[in-house]
Amino acid sequence: MKNQSRGFSLLEMLVAVSLSAIVLIAIFNVFSSMVRFQIEGSKKSTATGWALASLSKMAKEIEQCTVMPYPDSSAVPSDIFVGCTNWNRVGAFGVGAIDATTAPTVVYYCYDTTSTNPSTGQILYAIRRFVISPAASCPANTASRPVCDGSWALGTNDIVAVDVYRNGGSLLFTKDDAIGGVRVRFVVGKETYTPAVGQPPVVNPQFLKFDTGISLVRSYISSNY
Repeated sequence: MKNQSRGFSLLEMLVAVSLSAIVLIAIFNVFSSMVRFQIEGSKKSTATGWALASLSKMAKEIEQCTVMPYPDSSAVPSDIFVGCTNWNRVGAFGVGAIDATTAPTVVYYCYDTTSTNPSTGQILYAIRRFVISPAASCPANTASRPVCDGSWALGTNDIVAVDVYRNGGSLLFTKDDAIGGVRVRFVVGKETYTPAVGQPPVVNPQFLKFDTGISLVRSYISSNY
């Protein structure tokens, strides 16, 4: 008796190849998604750690201030914070250094919207930190404030955060009478981005929103805030 087995027809081969391609594409998409989510998670973790470290440093310095010349009104937010350590301007101590053996320090935090990345030319949108230490005195509420860019050279001039934007359009610093300090609001990164032309926007894994209140040194709030 003859062997009746035969090979596959062209149509059967095309169907088999098509199904195999569909399965392989599905597997590849799942694998790509897993890799992408892992990378995004890593970025999110890195961005969170960096942003929290920056905010923690800012909060620590603001908490150590005994005087906050600016912002000086809860009704007028600002993109600059001015604080002084070891300084008194009213009360039993009189105007001047609280500890005569230690010079005061003046700390500025401000929002820089003009400086650019020298490599790309893109605006940094940075939070800058200016420090004068030792300082002769603490500036008055009405004193002129420095321009927030890299040209300031009276002391330390650092960038503590980049890719920072106003939270809902609000300026970064607002005097908060309820806590005797300042409320800080900003976001890191854009909430969404477009990966390629013609593609829908996706959630930015590096987007973070901050809205926190920071009190000055509590033992001096009643006399200096």
